[in-house]
Parts: sequence; structure tokens; C-alpha cells
Amino acid sequence: MYFDSPPTPFGSFAERTRIDPEKAYPVPDAVDDDTAVALGIAGLAAWLPLTRHADVSAGQSVLILGATGVVGAIAIQAAQILGAGYVVGAGRDPEALEKICDLGADATVQLGGDDDVAALRAEADGGFDVVLDLVYGDPFIAALQATAVDATLITVGQGAGGAPAVPFHALMGRSHVGHLNDLMPARILREAYDELVSLSADGRIQVETTRYRLADAEQAWQAQADGPHVKIGIEI
Repeated sequence: MYFDSPPTPFGSFAERTRIDPEKAYPVPDAVDDDTAVALGIAGLAAWLPLTRHADVSAGQSVLILGATGVVGAIAIQAAQILGAGYVVGAGRDPEALEKICDLGADATVQLGGDDDVAALRAEADGGFDVVLDLVYGDPFIAALQATAVDATLITVGQGAGGAPAVPFHALMGRSHVGHLNDLMPARILREAYDELVSLSADGRIQVETTRYRLADAEQAWQAQADGPHVKIGIEI
């Protein structure tokens, strides 16, 4: 059983807690505990934007901006599963970018060079139809300028800055939405989680995880702050 967002003031750092039945979902035996947790957080953050805010089923070109983290890795796989025609992952870490090619990225773009706009446009083939933006800030501005007319951009995170200067002319003809899992209806969250664990049980979505003991929680938090590119769990 996976559960999310225990009612205040309770939390999940405990052997027993109260839960909201609407946010408790069964997990197939074929999905391990660490993956089940990762899919409920990072998985939904990747899957919901691509299935509820955008439509990538018709062979569209998709850019995953900030693709080197767990959400990005799941999003690369999700875009391919959903029928995207061309999937590009962009990020700063060259070693992590190599890994996402193994997960299904058709191409990668290393950000942080002299001209991110030109680098993204070189892989856009006329402009990206869908951008899943996990970082916002300057990378979002660069990606926006590499989109096609009628493109959909969905922002999930703001690790690269929360208040970029967005040129209005670049937004014209595009749609931009900010996504938060908790703002989705309970029914949609349940449906999406069921879809993800089914795909995971079939081996179609892979998530890299690691686990710490409760006694090592301090090291776990530090590892999270360092950006481990894996989903971290703590065993109670």
C-alpha cells in the first residue's frame, strides 16, 4: 500500500500514522517498496503533466528540461511509452545525460554552454511541441525560444530560479501551465498512480533508488541536497 499526504499534524516518518483513504493506493507485488514510493512522488510529477496537460501520443517532439534527475528520467521513459516521435533530454551533468540515453532519449543537450538557445534549437527540428520543464529560470527561457507554435510547456520545478524575465512575444501562440501534484483531483491521482505501477510491474518504467537506515537520516538529507540522481528512501 502506498499513501501520500497524511492529515496534519501527522507524517510518514513513523511506524504508524493516520492516512487519508482517498490517497492510499494498492501496489502490485511485482513493484518493490522503494519504487512504489518513487512513483508516487517523482513518477506522478512526470506522468501527470505529459498525460493530463499535454498530448504526446501523435508523434510529437518532446523536450525534458532538467532531465538528469529522477523525475526527468521517468519523463523520458513516459514520453516514449506515450508515443512521442522524438524525445530530447537537457541538463548540465554530462554523465547523467549519458544515462538517460539508455532510458530512451533520442538525443541530449548539455546546458550551461555559450548559447543554450542555439543548442536546443539544433535538436528541435522546427521547434518542440511539448516541454516538460523541471527547473524554470534561464533554462526555461532558452527552451521557450526553441518551441513550435502551439507548443505546450509545463513547469514542475524551479531549481534554476523562480522569477525569470519571460518575454511576452516568445509566449505568443504557446500554452504554459504550472503543475503541482497536490492540485490534481484525488480520482486523477489514483488513476495516474495505477497506470504508473502497472507500467513498472511490466518493466516498462525503471526507477533508480537507494535506501538509508533511519539512523543515517542526516546522511540521506545531505545526499538529497547534493543531487544524487536517484530516489532516496529511509527505512523506519
